[in-house]
Amino acid sequence: MTDSEIKELILDDLEDDKRFTDIKDEGIKNDTLIIFMKQKENNLNCALKVPLWDTTGEQSERTYKIIQDVKDRTHLARLIGTKPLVYAGYKAVLMERADMNLKEFFPSLDQNKNFEEEMWDIIIQLALGNKELHLAGYIYRDPKDTNCLGYKEGGKIIWTVSDFEYASQKRSTRSHQSAIEYSSYELIEQYFKKTMQYSQSTDIFGLGVEAFQGFNIEGTHQTLRNMWPGEEHSIFYDFVMAQIAQLNITKDSKYFLRRMLEIKTPDNLTGKNIKDYRYSTIDMFLEEFHGGPTATPEVKPTELYQTIERRYLSQIEQVTNSNKELLSAGDIVKLANAREEFLKEVNNEIGKYTSKDEVQALLKGNPLDNTIRQRWEKDYEFTQGKLREVIDLKETISSTEFKKEEVEQVKTQRSNLLRYKNPVCNNQNTWKKYKTLVELLPK
Repeated sequence: MTDSEIKELILDDLEDDKRFTDIKDEGIKNDTLIIFMKQKENNLNCALKVPLWDTTGEQSERTYKIIQDVKDRTHLARLIGTKPLVYAGYKAVLMERADMNLKEFFPSLDQNKNFEEEMWDIIIQLALGNKELHLAGYIYRDPKDTNCLGYKEGGKIIWTVSDFEYASQKRSTRSHQSAIEYSSYELIEQYFKKTMQYSQSTDIFGLGVEAFQGFNIEGTHQTLRNMWPGEEHSIFYDFVMAQIAQLNITKDSKYFLRRMLEIKTPDNLTGKNIKDYRYSTIDMFLEEFHGGPTATPEVKPTELYQTIERRYLSQIEQVTNSNKELLSAGDIVKLANAREEFLKEVNNEIGKYTSKDEVQALLKGNPLDNTIRQRWEKDYEFTQGKLREVIDLKETISSTEFKKEEVEQVKTQRSNLLRYKNPVCNNQNTWKKYKTLVELLPK
């Protein structure tokens, strides 16, 4: 049967349901039949959504399951009942009809004298809806303007997120470093045609898209849709960042907007400046927005890490002292050899640390509600004539289930963490810099 024939069967079946009146067919949008009607019992305006492609009714069932898993439903679309309605064999979602969606509201926001404050109020409300999904173990994945619904209540508008049947449960302890993390499930299907991984920062990017559209009403929505990793993603990214700089909004608003739309995600943290990255959680965004400090989640280092760190620090001190002696003797070649031996030794230790048993022991030994993904970065470098060693542990709280295949990915990452920059000793014609290096080293 065609979609039109299925629609007629559903409407005929609905006409026989005496609970509803004023039935109005709104047509089929994105393979979903939309029907407006009124519930007789409480005189409530309703919207019925029937996904015609979902012949098993799985997605409609999933919508109700998700809403039941959430504790605070204030900023989630207002579903009616606890299970789908069935018409002509198709399961449907019944919800309270919203007064508007964000796309419809944007033009009036543009004319509002307090539009900046009002726009952030909307984003904060939507962020709270996303947060509740995250707390229930789901990633929303589809925060776009038509899915952000407003309900008028007592002279104000309560904003909610809807269409969360595509929300994914977090399945791994961390989102992959190579994950494609952007706003819309539909767009990812359209552009990549394959399954992707998601994290909480995926939803933060989507919220940033809505904020950008609100502040930039004339719009570059297609540009935002094209901020994908690939040959041209930096062009679109640079364009959007340039647009943000020119918006007629406060410096603080530009800062929050930039961080929400930042391409660099928390998966790529190096510990240099957290403000250069997208927020990793909704709570981090909300805390900073309301005047709190900028920080990564605080996680106490494990005993295993502390033991390895002490061992490294001891090695660093020994190598530094030996390098001082080599420098004083003017033996550049031996200095380079000593560096290589040191790096080999450190690499061996990292290899031991990232074995499957060690990683699992590390995760099980940490008494946190969520498991921990640890990110190390190790630099041993000569920069601006100074010798230093930095060991930086960044631990990011992620989801609850640990996958064995993650271990191999951790091992692969670790092999790229040691970097060495030695502009002095790799150039035989830099005696002047070499002499400066000797003078700058600690006595």
